[in-house]
Amino acid sequence: MKKNKAILISILLSLITVKNSLANCDIELSSPTVTWDAQTRDEILKNSKNQNNSLIELGKEREVNININCKSSQIFHITFNSPSFDENSYAFGREGKMTLLLKNVVIDGTPVDVTASDNIERNGNSMFFKPGNYLSFKKNGGEVSGINLNAQVVINAFVSKDMTRVNDIVTISNEGHFNIN
Repeated sequence: MKKNKAILISILLSLITVKNSLANCDIELSSPTVTWDAQTRDEILKNSKNQNNSLIELGKEREVNININCKSSQIFHITFNSPSFDENSYAFGREGKMTLLLKNVVIDGTPVDVTASDNIERNGNSMFFKPGNYLSFKKNGGEVSGINLNAQVVINAFVSKDMTRVNDIVTISNEGHFNIN
């Protein structure tokens, strides 16, 4: 009788916060480590929405809250620093990628629009972090300054179908950090 071997993939993403002494601000995350439960290849393929692509989604997106507290009022420019996969996403493991969407940004109790440094015409209540770019915040066309920023970060992770072909438990991981410029 042939035994079915379950191949598990454990996924771990560490989001490291950095205290920015120049801005005199502290960055706090609701969860500095984001995990996806261990999954078999069959589970990943079954749950993925995009099976026709070379990269498949690992499952339900993860969300963390970010809170930035500064000692004095300032204009916020936030970056996420991690190795890039391409111009729109970050590397995840050796062949995977992840995206981070910042949404529902509130500065000192007021909802604000998000603008990316690569295209100042584009803005809205959410925006993806991109390698090499920063996100800034506007209200009524002008940049907003403040002491406290609260928002959510939505994280999606994708791996290549080949990365799911393993003979043992494999951990796919990445580390990145948020910074205030």
